[in-house]
Amino acid sequence: MEYLLEKHVGLIHACVRYLEIGGVPYMEAVEEGRIGLWRAILRYDPRRQVAFSTFAWRGIKGAFPFYYWTYCGIPLKPPLDSTNILVYN
Repeated sequence: MEYLLEKHVGLIHACVRYLEIGGVPYMEAVEEGRIGLWRAILRYDPRRQVAFSTFAWRGIKGAFPFYYWTYCGIPLKPPLDSTNILVYN
């Protein structure tokens, strides 16, 4: 497992740069990405014929919304503004 964590650490950095995480220090976002990668390693099933890097990308990316909502108080989505609602008749 340590081998996979070290092998795919570049994927974590790429994901953090891709998402342009604001309001959180870069290395803190990388640590959260490592947790997402660790979870992806535990859940990966090679019988599903999906490349590990593809599966890991989604796991890393999926770790951030929960982290921001829980620990940073950053909402997952902007609040719904009733003036922007389109009504179709």
